[in-house]
Amino acid sequence: MAYCRYYLSAFFLCFAITTVLSINADAKLPYSSIIPEYSTQETAMSSDYFELQQASQLMEQKNYAEALAHLAQAIEKNPISLMATYNQGICHLEIARTSTDQDTMQFHLDASEQAFLRAQSLNPDLLTTYFKLGKIALIKKQFDTAEQYYSEALELSPDSAVLHFNLAGVYDEQHEYNQAIVHYKKAIEIDTDFIYAYNNLGLIYEALQKQALAETVYLAALKKNPQYNYARLNLGNLYAEQGRFREAKHLYKKALVYEPDNAWAHLYLGNVYFQNDNFSKAASAYQASIERNPDYATVYYLHAVSLNRLQRYDEALISSLKYMTLAPQGRYSRNVLSLILSLKLQQADAKGK
Repeated sequence: MAYCRYYLSAFFLCFAITTVLSINADAKLPYSSIIPEYSTQETAMSSDYFELQQASQLMEQKNYAEALAHLAQAIEKNPISLMATYNQGICHLEIARTSTDQDTMQFHLDASEQAFLRAQSLNPDLLTTYFKLGKIALIKKQFDTAEQYYSEALELSPDSAVLHFNLAGVYDEQHEYNQAIVHYKKAIEIDTDFIYAYNNLGLIYEALQKQALAETVYLAALKKNPQYNYARLNLGNLYAEQGRFREAKHLYKKALVYEPDNAWAHLYLGNVYFQNDNFSKAASAYQASIERNPDYATVYYLHAVSLNRLQRYDEALISSLKYMTLAPQGRYSRNVLSLILSLKLQQADAKGK
């Protein structure tokens, strides 16, 4: 399943789900054969063969730091080694992706970018370098640069649905919706089963207040793949915003059939129950969401409010305090502080009786 990012909906305290902007064309290729024009015979005869093999094995084990040392040796022995240069970029990018230190992440992002640029200079027609450079630009929030790389790649491969999707994502990030729509539609035209493009197109239609069109493309995505929960949850959110709670609840429950541990589906189902004053079921759904995603602060607030309505003050206080631990300056922190004060007063009154 693709990665996602979430947008807050002010009315319903829920999130729309969209696919990650950059899809890697080479994601399923083994590292040792990632550059197809670098033949086995040429590799076996080259002086950098051993270093490349060692690096490939380490990369398969996700030991990217050690792999870099072997790749550096391979490049020293063969400065025009396309495979070593490209895989050097992969290693730096993977280290950056998993780093928790900002300076370390930035260093490896820059090193990855330089490696892919060198690979591109060795073979300007290697499409995967454009994907990687575009991805790095997106991580750096350099949208104009990302647009440039994906546009250049489309000159090499104008019928690539993934490239149109990624370029649409760049425009989407900048709220240039008309341009994004053009390229999402082009991606769908090229690949009618590209469900992620349907999903993101639906979110844009929602942003443009074109709910009927959004509903149409979400349904189209689900027709293509009935198990595609991103579109199902977004459609449920759309129905909930329209007050179509029964239909929304059906979609959330269906999502949980496919993914019982989907924290967002539990959260959205809780929202429907809450909107219909069924605070007991809302509290249960929020609790299920908390168990599956304990680091998301907002659900603790919703849980606390539901429990307060049920006069379960001690439990409500626990969830309120958990919210403040996770998000002391969060969007609902003032509401939670007020709720905490009210709960303490209610507890005092209960003890006084």
